[in-house]
Amino acid sequence: MTLAGRRILTAFAWAVVLAALAILWIAPTPQPPLVTTNLRDPAWSVPRLPPKVDVSPAIAALAKGNLWGGQSASSSDTDPKLLQWRMSAIVGAGRDRVVLVQFGDERLLPIKVGDKFPDGTLVSEIRETGACVMIEGKKRFLPMPGQAAAIVW
Repeated sequence: MTLAGRRILTAFAWAVVLAALAILWIAPTPQPPLVTTNLRDPAWSVPRLPPKVDVSPAIAALAKGNLWGGQSASSSDTDPKLLQWRMSAIVGAGRDRVVLVQFGDERLLPIKVGDKFPDGTLVSEIRETGACVMIEGKKRFLPMPGQAAAIVW
C-alpha cells in the first residue's frame, strides 16, 4: 500500500472514531424513573404469600394411576410380575422394527407395531429411539430408558 493510501485510510478511521464519539456525546441518556416509597406509611405492607396448597391428594392419585396412562389391568387376573416391565432394546430396521420388553425375571418379549405393551397400551409406531403409542386419542412417544422425557402431541 502506498503512503497516500495509508494516509487516506488513517484519516477515514479517525473520522469514524470522531463521528462515533460525537453521536455518543449528543445522544440523550434515558434516566430511570424516580421511585419513592415511604416505608413508614401505614398503608404500605409486605405482600402476603398465597396459602400453602395440600398436594397429598394429587400425589395419592398419581401413585394409584398408570404412569403412561394406558389401560390399567385389574390386579385379580394379572400376574404382578407382568406389570414390572421396561423397554430394553429396539431391533430391526424400517417396518421390521421390534421393541424388546424386559420383565423383572430377565424374560424378553418382542413387540411389533399393532401389538400391546404388558399394560394394554397399543403400539402405533416404532422408531429408532423409542415407541409411539396412542393413549386417550393423543399420540405419545415413549423414549428408551436414559433418553429424553416422554412427549405428548
